[in-house]
Amino acid sequence: MAVTHNSGYPALIGMTQSNAYATVSSPTNITGISATLSGSVSPSNVSTTVRFLYGTTSGVYTNSVKASLATVSGSNTSSVSATLTGLAQTTTYYYCISGASASAGYFVSNEKSFTTPYANAGNTLKLNPTNSTYLRTSLVTTATSNYTIEGWVKWNGATPGSSQQLFYNGNSASSGYGVILPYNHSYKVSFIAGGKGYDYSNFILPPGQWTHVALTCDASNNFKVYVNGDSVVGGTIAVNTPAGNFHVGGYGGEYFNGSMEAMDGLLRQLPLVRHRLPTR
Repeated sequence: MAVTHNSGYPALIGMTQSNAYATVSSPTNITGISATLSGSVSPSNVSTTVRFLYGTTSGVYTNSVKASLATVSGSNTSSVSATLTGLAQTTTYYYCISGASASAGYFVSNEKSFTTPYANAGNTLKLNPTNSTYLRTSLVTTATSNYTIEGWVKWNGATPGSSQQLFYNGNSASSGYGVILPYNHSYKVSFIAGGKGYDYSNFILPPGQWTHVALTCDASNNFKVYVNGDSVVGGTIAVNTPAGNFHVGGYGGEYFNGSMEAMDGLLRQLPLVRHRLPTR
């Protein structure tokens, strides 16, 4: 791997490559501002200083942090880890393990990446499918036009054999509107209007990633569903006046598999067309 970095770690360029090696693992405990990295190091009987290198461009590491075992030695493989803090939200980071020895040279592991989600003060609704509504509250609005409902979701990719509602304002059998992953359309993001029917997209949520989803409708009943700022389905429909409740994560046996946060209902049309949503 070609490595460029400016992380305060002794320069690797010009050093001899070591026989030691490392393997980086997938990250854990990812939040909007932090993440835990881990991996293993085999130092080949040489005392080796170990760090995690990271940055926002693949192969270019502008930052580094000491591993939990800052120095390893011997012939056995050692597990190492480090916690990154002060990260930017909704940003992709690339990282690897690097080690160096004055006598034996350097090594660099494989590279992995992760993306930080939008963080809403830690208020994440973690959903575990059951036979009950996940979150139910009063209607966001009784408006049949000129509305926006948006939020962040993380689908776990499960396909249980039934549709999965992300959010719904009203009664999905007879009134209102919402966004759903329909079982009979391969769980692709779709618009649903109670008593009216569905409009399907060809977009499947990326499993395991925080994704922004927004449903908007203007004063002329023109609706659109956006995923990360891109319109995936739209049309014109006069919906039935919402009645009942606002549901997040499921209703009537159609339960979402994953997590949600920052779900907001707004009574205005957001300017989403032709550009991506700003970083939140």
